[in-house]
Amino acid sequence: VINEFMASNSNGYLDEFGEDDDWVEIYNMSDTSINMGGMYFTDNITDGNLYKIPNNQTDITTIDPGGFLVFWFDKDIAQGSLHVDCKLSSNGEQIGLFESNGTTIIDSLTFPEQETNISYGRANIDNNNWVYFPSPTPKAINNTVNYSGIIEDRPIFSLSGGFYNNSVQIWIDNNIEGTIHYTIDG
Repeated sequence: VINEFMASNSNGYLDEFGEDDDWVEIYNMSDTSINMGGMYFTDNITDGNLYKIPNNQTDITTIDPGGFLVFWFDKDIAQGSLHVDCKLSSNGEQIGLFESNGTTIIDSLTFPEQETNISYGRANIDNNNWVYFPSPTPKAINNTVNYSGIIEDRPIFSLSGGFYNNSVQIWIDNNIEGTIHYTIDG
């Protein structure tokens, strides 16, 4: 299954060439090893081009039972079998994983707009509860702090951040429901 991905990677998780490309993590839920060689990826499920994962490097494209494999969506297939001829849009789009026949969908996801260096993944491997991870976990279980959403309108503060010599009153205007956490110790 598609377990986690990052569509706007900047100085986050780096590929073997030191590049911070988009990435998609696949998790093998089965009890047997799975060679992904010959399977297909796309970033548009309905009418997009399919990219075939090379099937000549099983040592690189095989996922052990309960294991993870990261593919780089960088349109730079000359860099190896884990580099896909697609890029992800941080404005939101789709990820599709197809069987080797090119028509049967193994897993797919339509995702919303993404933030830089924040991954999007399953809260638990065996469900479809997708959340945001400020501390991404490529090649590992998604067990870090996560959030169900990202606010679009930032809160408005009546005073600018800083240090004040006297007592101050401050208000925070927030257009969403929820709790605002803050510190008063700098």
